[in-house]
Amino acid sequence: TEFGALGLLYVVPEARGQGLSKVITSHLAHTFFSRNLPAAVIIVNTNGVSLKLHESLGFKVKCTLEILHYTPANDQTPMF
Repeated sequence: TEFGALGLLYVVPEARGQGLSKVITSHLAHTFFSRNLPAAVIIVNTNGVSLKLHESLGFKVKCTLEILHYTPANDQTPMF
């Protein structure tokens, strides 16, 4: 199944609060819809700002996802 995936949008702090994320996300979603593709996004559940943005655009939670990440004992690199 083909779908349009949204993700990894970052707005620099000095440009936040101007609605840029909403405009960009809405435009991308409508681009996918115009091609008969569903739009999907994966959001870390602690990212309340992103959850609120997507819900305001009509996105609905379809499922939750558990990510299993293996880190060798000596690796201190955080995943998130």
